[in-house]
Amino acid sequence: MQIHEAGGARFSMSGQIGGIPVILDECGKRSITNAAEQVVDAVIELCRARNRYAPRAIIYRDSVGRYDAMRIQSEAFAGFIAADASSDSEAFNAIASEIQKPPARLYLPVEMPSK
Repeated sequence: MQIHEAGGARFSMSGQIGGIPVILDECGKRSITNAAEQVVDAVIELCRARNRYAPRAIIYRDSVGRYDAMRIQSEAFAGFIAADASSDSEAFNAIASEIQKPPARLYLPVEMPSK
């Protein structure tokens, strides 16, 4: 397996499940979790290089061997999805309904004009 580096994290791509890439933490200076934005950018580039669309999530095995996921929105890191799974397929099943939901919207308070 080829080792990739991004933001101080080292990872390998172990495949995909349900169209979601699966990556493994390879014990770099930083963990995948701590370098999430840079890792997401790198995985998107790797997917593009393989003529694939940018994924909507990435399943990753963290430095203690548990699987979780990172959400991708507008081709950028958009947060974590807790799976706390022991395998990639278990993680996919745990996050499947979560990645089908539309992105959360940010509502800002609107000032009402004074009379």
